[in-house]
Amino acid sequence: MRKKDRLFLTPLLLSGLLLTAAPGLKLPAMASESESETLMETEQFVFDKADLLTDAEEEELNEKANDLAGTFHMNFVILTTDDAEGKEAQAYADDFYMDNGFYDDGKDGGVIYLIDMDNRRVQVETAGDMKDLYITDARVEEIIDAGYENVKDGAYAEAFEGMLNATADFIEDGVASGKFNYNEDTGEYTYFDTEEEESRRITPVEFLIALGIALAAGGVAVSTVIGTYHLKWGTYEYPYKDKAGLKVRRSRDDFIGSHVTHRRIERESSSSDSGMTTTHDSSGGGNFGGGGRDF
Repeated sequence: MRKKDRLFLTPLLLSGLLLTAAPGLKLPAMASESESETLMETEQFVFDKADLLTDAEEEELNEKANDLAGTFHMNFVILTTDDAEGKEAQAYADDFYMDNGFYDDGKDGGVIYLIDMDNRRVQVETAGDMKDLYITDARVEEIIDAGYENVKDGAYAEAFEGMLNATADFIEDGVASGKFNYNEDTGEYTYFDTEEEESRRITPVEFLIALGIALAAGGVAVSTVIGTYHLKWGTYEYPYKDKAGLKVRRSRDDFIGSHVTHRRIERESSSSDSGMTTTHDSSGGGNFGGGGRDF
């Protein structure tokens, strides 16, 4: 055997002997390319600081939040706490969303759902397109409705799942009709044009065409009346003295009785959604919509 061959085979033989002598030795498993991509794409959206969820529930909710994030290119953050650090639920949720990089991470917007055991409050806060286009004040109330009873019953995972589903449904419904924002801190209004509004808007050309058609139709009607009754402008007078008559009949109303009808007025639903989102500026410089409810 040549010297070069011996030099080449020696490392291979040593490696074989090492593996034979240590049958229990395990080499690290290499993840496949698809598995690596999945691990890199999965984000943490569930932060159970109050320990209200089981490990299995956290994993399931995080998977659902990631699916929605991939579908809509937005953040769906789930947060619980039993220590709001002296803040109100709104401020705590806003600060957490910003401090953890969700506000400016390149996505189109997002939402954070908070169950605050310190303030005993459910809070939903929206940012970006979630605030500007999809989730109005009325829709926030319906999102909270979707999880509120489960929160009171202690079924926290079901509460978050219900709110996630309600949010996704509203995004799929599209931009709320007449959508606009009102910033309660500055008093400013911001309006958002939708395709529906654009289709209903009359352009100056369309207005002139409609006006011309109306004038032409009116002219035809007037000409027809004049021609039918053989009227002449400025000479015809209606013989009201000959044509008029007056007949008077005596009548009497007798009061018999009265009754009162009671009708329950229902609370306004999403069908009366004004399209308004009330927004506020956070301490970190962000702008959020949303709302909350005590439990």
